[in-house]
Amino acid sequence: MIHDLGFDCSDGFHEYAIKWDPNWIEWWIDGKMIKRVVMVENEGFHEKPMFLYASVWDASYIDDARWTGPYIGCNAPYVCEYTIHF
Repeated sequence: MIHDLGFDCSDGFHEYAIKWDPNWIEWWIDGKMIKRVVMVENEGFHEKPMFLYASVWDASYIDDARWTGPYIGCNAPYVCEYTIHF
């Protein structure tokens, strides 16, 4: 599912958060909730732990780089920081 965030998320650093409760899940960006899903009785709902996978790869050859933009390898090294709160 793709959501229009109302801003260019590649314009700088942003804080992303996913808050999970047995009855709901919320997605947050920069302190603003962008989506909330509430459990509905007798419908499937996420019950398993979440995992985060991250990688950097050149996808600029796909669809003439319309999705990713051109890849310029001189931007390396790439830095990513994750903080997990329980």
